[in-house]
Amino acid sequence: MSASRVYFTIDLDPDYLNTVSDRNVLRWEGLKELPRLREEAARRGIRITLFLRVDRQIADVYGDAMELVRRHGAMWRAFADEGHELAWHPHLYRATPDGYVLETDPEAGADLLRGTWDAMRQGGFEPVSVRIGEAWQCNATMHALSALGLRVDSTAVPGRTRDDAKRRFDWGPTPNRPYHPARHDYRVSGGADALPILEVPMTTVPIRAPYDTRPVARYLNPTYHAAIWREAVSSLLAGDPCRDVVLICHPDELMPRPSNDLHSFGWDDFLRNLDHLHGRLAGTGREPSYRTLAQACT
Repeated sequence: MSASRVYFTIDLDPDYLNTVSDRNVLRWEGLKELPRLREEAARRGIRITLFLRVDRQIADVYGDAMELVRRHGAMWRAFADEGHELAWHPHLYRATPDGYVLETDPEAGADLLRGTWDAMRQGGFEPVSVRIGEAWQCNATMHALSALGLRVDSTAVPGRTRDDAKRRFDWGPTPNRPYHPARHDYRVSGGADALPILEVPMTTVPIRAPYDTRPVARYLNPTYHAAIWREAVSSLLAGDPCRDVVLICHPDELMPRPSNDLHSFGWDDFLRNLDHLHGRLAGTGREPSYRTLAQACT
């Protein structure tokens, strides 16, 4: 039986950032769900890559870019002691009189990464994996991450582009598999002329939410409604063999609260969805092998 490498990742964003899209409100109630997540992962043999928020906004608001790493240090150590990975999740924002906005100037974004990296190293946190918030990347930021020595990036959302009032990113030509980015185009494989950093994209499949007019390339989030999740897994298995499957969710999506058209929220569908994926992969001869993103390089 062949194995599918499954990477379960969680972006430790503030509550409701990914549903309400307000960059200026930093609430962290969702972090209270993480001890249970660690317990459920242990029961299923799942390794988690936790992307910790360390960036300029955290430094501005709390006076220390490492605030969330330090404040919850005991919890992060408990995860690390059980074989989970602590990774880096910077959001590249610029403060304006009206609040924080996405920094889309390439060199300014690269400078934000380098400045935060220095603060992390001084604080004793030197991760090997990174995911930039809101899926924004460019050639300058990918070069900066590679030059800093990061071994894995997982920012890509293959086949997806967006440029509106809420989000801006371009991963249109990106494949649904790991690759070393081309020096001239972060979105595609560079072959012999590639950066040393490995891009491990979030796995996307065509998913049609009730409000969509057509399916949209969305990442695999286990907090989707069970019916939507089952269709997404069927699409995954019907396409490319997909020996690398990257899952993603956020802490606040595990909080019990009213559902929306796409997300069930809470624990019931989330756990059923994880078990459904495991069973479907195993049933098609692709026994899941759960790994951290750092292990993608091995």
